[in-house]
Amino acid sequence: MMEYKKICELAHVVTGNTPSTKIKDYYLHKDIAFFKPNDFSENRINELTMPTNWLSNTAEKIIRMLPAKSVLFTSIGIIGKIGILNVNATCNQQINAILPNEEFDERFIAYSLLSIKDNLIAKANSPVVPIINKTDFENTIIPYTADKKEQKQIVEVLDEINNAIEIKKKQLIKIFEYTNSLFNELQFSDDCLMPIEYIYNIIDGDRGNNYPTANDFFDKEHCLFLNAKNVTSNGFIFEKCNYITKEKDESLRGGKLQYGDLVLTTRGTLGNVALFDSTVKFDNVRINSGMVILRGKKDMNSTFCEFMIRKTIHEFLEKNKTGSAQPQIPLRDLKKYQIYVPPKRIQDNFAAKYTEINAIKDQINNEIVDLKILFDKKMQQYFG
Repeated sequence: MMEYKKICELAHVVTGNTPSTKIKDYYLHKDIAFFKPNDFSENRINELTMPTNWLSNTAEKIIRMLPAKSVLFTSIGIIGKIGILNVNATCNQQINAILPNEEFDERFIAYSLLSIKDNLIAKANSPVVPIINKTDFENTIIPYTADKKEQKQIVEVLDEINNAIEIKKKQLIKIFEYTNSLFNELQFSDDCLMPIEYIYNIIDGDRGNNYPTANDFFDKEHCLFLNAKNVTSNGFIFEKCNYITKEKDESLRGGKLQYGDLVLTTRGTLGNVALFDSTVKFDNVRINSGMVILRGKKDMNSTFCEFMIRKTIHEFLEKNKTGSAQPQIPLRDLKKYQIYVPPKRIQDNFAAKYTEINAIKDQINNEIVDLKILFDKKMQQYFG
């Protein structure tokens, strides 16, 4: 049965530090693994073995060495990345480390931290740089059981689900590589290049006075209003959605999708593209202000064009984007982007193969979603 304990009641906490970069000897050799937040991925338990940065043995007297099995938690900037050291190592001052002992399984502690991550993110909220200092971290209360057998049982279940998710993700990588190989086999000549405005009408959304505010969004309503997370590098994902009422939908002018349209992100994350077709289970969909609609003028295979744009647009965007804090591509510049337009039979042949592959990919993605739902349910069951 779970109880609640302060972290400092369970283990010793150490905050990392950074040796002076002015002393070159500290950084000459790869003797000591030196972990920083960019060595972690979010929303998972990271196995930390090979860092990006290293220190020389001469820095050992300056740093705080951490034993293998220490649990690391990023506490400045991006809060809540979690990792477990597989080697003796050290970390910088953005990370708090829970040192291992015989009373707990380190993976159980990592999952317990993951269960309260959102609370810590809220606690660290700051207009400048979010931070959880060592004292606050040590006094953080986490779900805990002293029963080592129960700890290991919980870890086994959660690890099994996470391992299944990782296997599915590796399958997606292989599918991605195979699809790219099919595309790379196609031969295009430069006389197939055409400016995108010759092929597509580029349609902006309504950014006027009726543009929705936060108060206009609902968890379920008449019209899906796309957000940045819905249009990804792999097409549409509808895990988190915003909806507007029929009245708000009808008050807006441009930006309503039709079957066969492509959606392209043009602000923030640039160049994500998704095809709106019958596989999308929404009838009423609008783009937000960081997107445009590409609506075909010519007889083009939309599936082929979705892949073509996804493959080729990023080099163009890197050269033509504006803004540093929030990159964007102005419409006048987007019109200069050129894509290859091969004969329709080549488009259709590739699209047929791509559609078959996509069906497999969608099945795997659905399985990943189901596994994540199961993981969340188990986390709630174990940690509340």
